[in-house]
Amino acid sequence: MTEPLLLEARALSKAFRVRSAGSVWRRLTTIIEDISLRLDIGRTLGLVGESGSGKSTLASVLIGDLWPSGGEARLSGRRPTEIPRRQRARIVQPIVQDPRASLDPRWPIGKLLSEPLEIHGDDIDKRHAKIASALEAVDLPSDILSRFPHEVSGGQAQRLAIARALVLDPQLLVCDEPLSALDLITQTGMISLFQRLKTQRRLSMLFISHDLAAVRELSDQMAVMYLGRIVEIGPPDVIGGPLSHPYTRALVAAAPRFTTGLRRSGRAPILGEPPSHAAKPPGCAFHPRCPAAAPVCRRDAPPTVRIMGEHSVTCHFAQPQALAAE
Repeated sequence: MTEPLLLEARALSKAFRVRSAGSVWRRLTTIIEDISLRLDIGRTLGLVGESGSGKSTLASVLIGDLWPSGGEARLSGRRPTEIPRRQRARIVQPIVQDPRASLDPRWPIGKLLSEPLEIHGDDIDKRHAKIASALEAVDLPSDILSRFPHEVSGGQAQRLAIARALVLDPQLLVCDEPLSALDLITQTGMISLFQRLKTQRRLSMLFISHDLAAVRELSDQMAVMYLGRIVEIGPPDVIGGPLSHPYTRALVAAAPRFTTGLRRSGRAPILGEPPSHAAKPPGCAFHPRCPAAAPVCRRDAPPTVRIMGEHSVTCHFAQPQALAAE
């Protein structure tokens, strides 16, 4: 049985006007293009790709922090930009890469956790109960409320940022690289925490990370982005396998921890840097770095082909037989 739809994108695009050095003209540069996806209640969508692929821009458009240039996003059935900010905060909360950026260093932690509830008009008894529940959910002691952000570790600061989001009891967490600033041991604890929150609170998550192993462990669906487009989407157990996009397999080859349950392709890690969004190559944007590129890849935009079930790949050679034989 399919869960109710919480978040959806339909042919979503976002462009910015960027002025070139030494020029007074501003050129329209597309950062994300023709993206369609969905996230159901209680599920996690993992989003992976190199730096600059457009992951954070996509997240900002999906939750209403940026207006789309084309297509549309839907959050709980409405355009996010049309939902009043306070109401939207009860639906979706961001978890940022640097947790201290969301924690005012001048305030004690108790005030930091209480502030969102005060803004939303909760009385003092409700505030105390919700703060106690949020601290328990992230495994932090109540005596931390009297401390200041600089008095806690990086792992504790990330747990506090999550607790601050949880006090409003949102349906969706948008986690933008929440593990990148943490050591491996702390990352393992955070992955377990996200898994528990998903189960106990039936939270939905959009989980953005460079760590393919962590995303695979947490996600019900994974989407792979390259230069503003989703080139592959599907269940975690097929991402990186023999029927995956060449870019996905290159990412897997560069991520030694992303091996459990998958057949390694044997390909070398991807070489070179991606082109800029302002100078995307014609045809398939990945063709200058793709070892399997053919003339059609340089000439024509690739189609999106459903491989099996919910697994889709955007590639000229996205045929089960062709990809498997590659």
